[in-house]
Amino acid sequence: MYKIFIPKSEKLKKYIYNFCILNEFEGRINYLAFPQLGTSLAFYFNSCLTFEDDFINITNKNKYSPQILLLGKYKSPIQIQYNSYSPEISINFTPIGLNYFFDINTSEIAKNSIQLIDNEKWSKIGSEIFDQNSNEKKIDFLELFLLKNLVEKDLSNLETCISHLNQNPTFPISTIANKLNVSTKTINRWFANYVGCSPTDFKKIVRFRKAIDTKFNDSFKNLTQICFESNFYDSPHFTREFRKLNQMSPRDFFSDIRYVANKNIPYKFL
Repeated sequence: MYKIFIPKSEKLKKYIYNFCILNEFEGRINYLAFPQLGTSLAFYFNSCLTFEDDFINITNKNKYSPQILLLGKYKSPIQIQYNSYSPEISINFTPIGLNYFFDINTSEIAKNSIQLIDNEKWSKIGSEIFDQNSNEKKIDFLELFLLKNLVEKDLSNLETCISHLNQNPTFPISTIANKLNVSTKTINRWFANYVGCSPTDFKKIVRFRKAIDTKFNDSFKNLTQICFESNFYDSPHFTREFRKLNQMSPRDFFSDIRYVANKNIPYKFL
């Protein structure tokens, strides 16, 4: 469904997981996207986008100006429906990567889980990127734009905090605060401003994504193994958190999920 490109620039790799280009298809595609650690920004060409609550509808229509969709920190599945193929290029940012490409922070850019971006500089690149005559040139063009618009910010303490939680989401925020010589309120404020959710919610998404990665790495592992290797406290906790984040039990989730883009992205197709 998608072709994945890892940033060529070592500098961009710090802020961006990958770029995705939607492959052409026939008919309609309808799927659920699940909570992720970072944020995604997507350019659409000749497309009409409408959205309501946790539903995005995409229809190919000529003479529409390029549109830019930004997914903030969502904590439940988002349903995405393509009524037909629409050219799309997306950027998947790390948890705070988006902040380094705008003067304002995530809490101001992504006030909702779903929104369109109205920014003259980004709209201009959205108009020009689809003029490039190959996928590789599109990505090179986008990387050049991002490097030119990289904003220097010192978020190193927050990066340290996120690193601790990625390694072990049971790590107490108070312990991290003591290590950084700040208060827990300060860390809560950092997360609200630059991540788009609380540390507690971020921990839940980390565990959820660790469970998916654990299953990716060894499809023969049972739910009990996945549970404990992903830092859930016990099976009830595993089940409870999964239902909150994807409205399915772990058993239903892993039996029904499909992976696309070389198993980088888990979806449930409807």
